Amino acid sequence: DLSRMFEVQCKLTDLYRKQLNLKDYELKKAHSDIQLIKGILTGLKNDLNLKEEQFNYLFGHILEEDTNFQTRQAYQNQDFEESLKKVHFCVQEEFKFLPYLSPEILLVIFSFLDFSDLANLAKVNREYHRVAKNENIWKGLCVERWGSPGNYDSYSERHKSEMKWFHSRPVISTLKGHTGSVTCISYNKGSSCFVSGSDDSSLMLWSLHEPDLNDPELFQQHHFQTKCFNRVLTLYGHGGPVWCCTETQNGEIVSGSYDKTIKVWNKSTSRCEYTLRGHSEWVSCVDSNQRAIVSGSWDASLKLWDLETKQNIASYSHVNQGSISCLEVNETHAVTGCRGKLVETWDLETGVIEQRYSGHKRVVNAVKTSENYIFSGSADTLVKQWDLRTARVVRDFATHKSHVMCLDFDLTSNRLATGSYDKSICIWDLRKPDKPRQVLKGHSAPVFCLEFDDHKLLSGSCDQTVKIWNFSSI
Repeated sequence: DLSRMFEVQCKLTDLYRKQLNLKDYELKKAHSDIQLIKGILTGLKNDLNLKEEQFNYLFGHILEEDTNFQTRQAYQNQDFEESLKKVHFCVQEEFKFLPYLSPEILLVIFSFLDFSDLANLAKVNREYHRVAKNENIWKGLCVERWGSPGNYDSYSERHKSEMKWFHSRPVISTLKGHTGSVTCISYNKGSSCFVSGSDDSSLMLWSLHEPDLNDPELFQQHHFQTKCFNRVLTLYGHGGPVWCCTETQNGEIVSGSYDKTIKVWNKSTSRCEYTLRGHSEWVSCVDSNQRAIVSGSWDASLKLWDLETKQNIASYSHVNQGSISCLEVNETHAVTGCRGKLVETWDLETGVIEQRYSGHKRVVNAVKTSENYIFSGSADTLVKQWDLRTARVVRDFATHKSHVMCLDFDLTSNRLATGSYDKSICIWDLRKPDKPRQVLKGHSAPVFCLEFDDHKLLSGSCDQTVKIWNFSSI
């Protein structure tokens, strides 16, 4: 088996290298100890009143040990090289035909392999290294994974950037300003600002201008906290806790509150331009598309408001299934989660519920959608991935110990982030969903909201802070 052969060769090579590194470390430590003793003896020669012959005897013994160290190190290097030759010889004897495969045939074989296999192949010999870096292979891999062509360097850099989310400790910035729980965050990926809302009845607009990370003091810890991000403005006007917020394509901030109203804010003037009334209970969720603002409420209704005139243009009842707790919209449909434990898709033109997804055992707190999938998080501690084409669950993500309150995902990078009442944030690799690849702990209270882009994750918590988890500064 071709793949197994390369795997065996690379694993044996890595094993010998690890053994060498371990012994090399031990030898270097011994050498360091010898140098230390040598220095101490030299410094204390007069204090100890050592005779010349005594000092020469001790010093000579140390020099002999130092020489032995260098000899052992040389033998170790030689042994390592011989071991590698034996491994290579055994593999080549077992697969004699491989060295004689033409570059064209190797290229065809390599084109069926993934990144890790190609990386291992490149270590085998110069010919495999040359073929493994063929531009056509990496162009195809880039198109397959990200939908756009690239080369070896671009694939490698992007792959490394993605792996940081799974293996590296992020740099944390803590933003303080709210005096109540941070209940919602709105962030348009790539924007220089984001909005947070709180049950202190306020909204805050924050600049994402990075703090200066060149200060040597910041690198004394691999994981640090700072408050260098700027709060651009604070918006007051609601008569109760703010539960949800979003930004429209016009750059307006829209917020929903326990006071049963929706407010539309102008970022330039810091003023509330419109107050939308119509819900009879608190507004739990808002989103927008190119045509309308869409709101959901604990009065079990879904309402549409014209984006330009801000007039109510449609109201759809949801009485039988209870309060609407979360939603996300595109141009034609809305996806909602409710107290009735259901995820539902609505036709925004007719108000008809086209599909119901049943499986959660408690209230659905969060939904996010893509072209073919819905992800939902519930108070039953589970996150479910649904296939829109079959209306069935693809998989469950189970690790949180309490309510799942928020989530975000990106299919291109195969990344899912979930936040919970258990105070943790889990980062998942959608290709390996059995357990989270990383658990972020830093909030001291339940995590209510989160969003992420390619480089950072924003989270809001009942501990009254927003945290920025930066994976690009590592």
